[in-house]
Amino acid sequence: MINGSAARLCSEGDTVIIAASTILAKPEEIRDLKPKVVTFGPHNQIDEVLTYDVFKDSTRDFNFRILDNDGESYQGRDVVAHIHDVRKSRGRG
Repeated sequence: MINGSAARLCSEGDTVIIAASTILAKPEEIRDLKPKVVTFGPHNQIDEVLTYDVFKDSTRDFNFRILDNDGESYQGRDVVAHIHDVRKSRGRG
């Protein structure tokens, strides 16, 4: 059920994105946050629970990956490295 102003704009069957935000005192604090992204199937059953993870590694201070329920990197790829590789292959790296 959606209440408030959103209820006037949504109809049954619409895709709804619910988000939250926070303010950080220091950029490094983002590494401590592990937000969850939950996707649902057509009858509102949980389809996936993903974790967004920002971490420091030997190549950059802020790297990013999406982890599945088992803590494995989503699709076996480091998302930032993948984007970098794609941009580089297109001459924009």
